[in-house]
Amino acid sequence: MNRPRRALSTEHVTAAAAILSVALSAIAVLVTLHIAYVQDRATETQNQYSRALSYAGIYFSDQVSEARDMVDAVYLADYDTIRQSASPNDEVANLLTSNREQLAFDKLLAMYEQIAACSNTGVCSSDVTGQLYGRDIQAIYKNWYGYIVTRRVRTGSADYGCHVARYLHRDFPEPKCPVK
Repeated sequence: MNRPRRALSTEHVTAAAAILSVALSAIAVLVTLHIAYVQDRATETQNQYSRALSYAGIYFSDQVSEARDMVDAVYLADYDTIRQSASPNDEVANLLTSNREQLAFDKLLAMYEQIAACSNTGVCSSDVTGQLYGRDIQAIYKNWYGYIVTRRVRTGSADYGCHVARYLHRDFPEPKCPVK
């Protein structure tokens, strides 16, 4: 048998509308929070790119270019000797003899240390850092490793060149650098 349908009271309609309103408000809040999160991540990524790109001004400055030219000239002048040496790192350790050459190397390495530290900490984009400066960071570390280790001892600075080492060896840091 058919039961007669009861009409919904205004209280029921009001309660249903209130529940629907709360549910839709919660969905709107979640959507808004998600959009804000996505926008925040996009902004942070753009900031990381910008910070990595900002090192180009230092990288191409006259002071750094002069230091790079001086250090490269010393290395290239003795390249055959280094290559034929039984211990290339020992050979490189003694290449920079004048204070001017050592200062130029320190200036150059300090710049690469800043760039590497920026990438290591996530402040700069590691992708952009790698594309713009990665080869040079790798070259200075590999070509001048013997000098870096010797200079670390001479200056008494246990972390000299360690940001670059961490940048290049993220999974297996150099044992001579303090672990941070």
